[in-house]
Amino acid sequence: MLVHAVGPCVVQDFEQPLNRPHFGKDGRSILFLNQAEMKVFLLKGDMLEKYLKIGAFEKLGKPTTNEYKAKEGLRQDFEKGSLIWSGKDILVKWTPPAKGSA
Repeated sequence: MLVHAVGPCVVQDFEQPLNRPHFGKDGRSILFLNQAEMKVFLLKGDMLEKYLKIGAFEKLGKPTTNEYKAKEGLRQDFEKGSLIWSGKDILVKWTPPAKGSA
């Protein structure tokens, strides 16, 4: 249960029993505390595995939502995009930069 800083967030790692649904192959989850906004988001299982695989915080940024049901599947939004779990695969949807940004 390691606590560490990631950008403006404090992150705590957890391990779940492997028989819990949707906690992925390794049972890991992390809590992101956005200190500036005092909001906490959970990233777990297959979504966490994909987040880490693609470069995590550097690529997608911090979470802006928890998982929620969307028409495409189970979705979680981040500063720079979204992860969408269709039930078979996790897709990465990138958010285009705002006009006038570098």
